[in-house]
Amino acid sequence: MRRPFRFLVLAFPLLALAPSEALGQAEWTQFSSDDGTFRAVFPKTPEINSGSEIKAGIASTTHVVAASNIGVFCSVSYTDYSPRLGGSPREELESNREDFLNQFRATLVESHDSILEHARGEPLPALAFAAVNETDAFRLFVAVDGLRSYIILAASDKTSPNDADMDRCIDGFHLTR
Repeated sequence: MRRPFRFLVLAFPLLALAPSEALGQAEWTQFSSDDGTFRAVFPKTPEINSGSEIKAGIASTTHVVAASNIGVFCSVSYTDYSPRLGGSPREELESNREDFLNQFRATLVESHDSILEHARGEPLPALAFAAVNETDAFRLFVAVDGLRSYIILAASDKTSPNDADMDRCIDGFHLTR
């Protein structure tokens, strides 16, 4: 079972409490990954963290790119695995969803299959879902591309979620090759 949320769990509380700009910020920052595989938008210049681990003979390196403003926490995490896990892409997507729900003590609100378009051919299998816990509302988009798993997360206060910025975070992610 994959655990790419380990680094996200560490980054989320720090960025959610970081000094932020005004709610409804008009201009977000465009970010392109160092390896050129994706671009995303964030409410301000994102922080980048990464770490590696070996578990059950499988090496993984996770990168978390994240930023927040007063209304939303937005992150893209991607994990590279070596070797590929034995499960199907569908099993990996569902495992990522269950890992998130468990680690954030969240309840699933909705979940549906999706796809992620890219320039190399057939769309990638993906899963879009929403969840809530005691304080936060979450929207996630998870996709699998061979040895890499992508997780796009938008989080906002549960009592007054910033739906527009959460959508902007999720919809602002695109593969570039």
